[in-house]
Amino acid sequence: MIPEAHVLVVDDQPDLCEMIRLALEENGYAASLASDGASMRHALAARATDLVIVDAVLPDEAGPELITVARRYGAKVILMSGHPEQIERLADGDMPFLAKPFRIDELIACIRETLGPADGEDGSEPAGQG
Repeated sequence: MIPEAHVLVVDDQPDLCEMIRLALEENGYAASLASDGASMRHALAARATDLVIVDAVLPDEAGPELITVARRYGAKVILMSGHPEQIERLADGDMPFLAKPFRIDELIACIRETLGPADGEDGSEPAGQG
């Protein structure tokens, strides 16, 4: 378990990022948002990050490069995409992925599998579900 794990969400869809941020905070995770590769790099340099949830298709950089950058900072990665062919091409055997659209409970379950439960969680039903 990581005490208040920090999760960076990288996607060029502001509404999706905000929805994910709210869900993360409701479930005990600290969250930051980035809309492109440059802002992702800035966020990773500014704060220790446990997990990066990154869209496979961003306007300024390709998924493989972003995955490499996140891992260079010691963060685990969850890949998400609305393009199944991108996920198949980019996801390796040890990297979880989410196909858009996904449900928030699927996202939280994927994060818990990757990081463990957020600090203070007792394993009960996460907030915001039901």
